[in-house]
Amino acid sequence: MKSEHKIILLAVSLGLAVWVLDTILDFLFFVKGDFTDLLILNLSVHEIFMRLTVFIVFLVFGILMAKRAIRERELRQDLQKSGEEMAVTLKSIGDAVIATDKNGNIQFMNPVAESLTRWTISEAFGEPIERVFNIVNEQTEEKAPNPIERVLREGKVVGLANHTVLVAKDGKRWPIDDSGAPIKDDRGKVIGAVLVFHDITERRKSEKQINHLNEVLKAIRNVNQLITQVKDRDELLDGVCRELVNTRGFNSACIVLEDGVSRYVASSEIGNSAVEVQKQFQQGYVPSCFKQVREKDDVHVIKEPKEYCRGCPASGMF
Repeated sequence: MKSEHKIILLAVSLGLAVWVLDTILDFLFFVKGDFTDLLILNLSVHEIFMRLTVFIVFLVFGILMAKRAIRERELRQDLQKSGEEMAVTLKSIGDAVIATDKNGNIQFMNPVAESLTRWTISEAFGEPIERVFNIVNEQTEEKAPNPIERVLREGKVVGLANHTVLVAKDGKRWPIDDSGAPIKDDRGKVIGAVLVFHDITERRKSEKQINHLNEVLKAIRNVNQLITQVKDRDELLDGVCRELVNTRGFNSACIVLEDGVSRYVASSEIGNSAVEVQKQFQQGYVPSCFKQVREKDDVHVIKEPKEYCRGCPASGMF
């Protein structure tokens, strides 16, 4: 039996109970006569009107409460349907989503969030957000402030600082962008928070490549200016190495000039390695990279310097 039917039945039962109770009181204390007559057969018009009024009041109240129960059931069904649709939507979007309660404990994670954090929702449910969403500063390695704490405290949308890295459960690191927003009830009270974030590894790689190219172009511009200003060969080569490093286009630089009978080594930021390289050249030893460039007369890129440059004094800088 549905709840609204139970409410109406209860209202009718209460109305009839009041009718019978009034009859019992009349029979015992106020009116002489047969109980059956007092119950229904021999009632005055006034008594019938009063009892019917009370019965109708109970019945109307029951009908109103039944309608309210129907409306509440429909609202629950709508909310459940909306919640299910929202859950399906959140599970389907490309960004990672984590929702928490007002205490910052996890209540929901979509598959993308599970993949990036390496936590399943069954493992993470009820856990503090900072345990699952472990973020650090990419440059300093210091623990970054968790945006959900600020969202719950201030009740407003909060974004992550730049250069934030998510450290997954298995140690995997993901550069991410994210934002957190409060979840509020119909009275505006914060009852939770939602965190949306995504992996920006490819974007970060592109940014680094663009920055590196800009630094290289700046180094080339400075080298061109240096060529017009410095006439001494050795001083020019040393200056070129310094410019390549100082503009941050390169971590270190080394130039070997071969004029047929002698070799000059200029360098920056490789320490005593340049001296050792110079000694090896004087002893007739030629590094593999130098041989490749000399033989092919083209740019030679070394992808695995630790293996390829084994035995070279300059290999320690890699």
